[in-house]
Amino acid sequence: MRPLGASGRILLAIITILQIHPTFAAQGDWEQGVKDTYVARCGKSMIKQGLAADKAAGYCGCAVDGLEVEFGKKDYDAMMRAQPNPQGTDADKRLYKVLKGCSQWLPQ
Repeated sequence: MRPLGASGRILLAIITILQIHPTFAAQGDWEQGVKDTYVARCGKSMIKQGLAADKAAGYCGCAVDGLEVEFGKKDYDAMMRAQPNPQGTDADKRLYKVLKGCSQWLPQ
């Protein structure tokens, strides 16, 4: 297995943060407080991985908004099982699309 690059580490952190925050599954629409908590946790993780604070906040905010729109509560379980992969399952492709849509916040 090859080591993860910066983008891979960031995607892994996003997925990990979603998995440790089960409150999302209990929501109808994702409430602002839950989204704010996600962005804060995600941001801390991204900063630890070397992303500047403003970029981390931008990426995490973009990601949570995209995930809410793309998956919502209805497809939350599918989102949790997904891996960002443009060649994978439908949920994998959807997750990849959301996270790729936020790539302007990541180092090139």
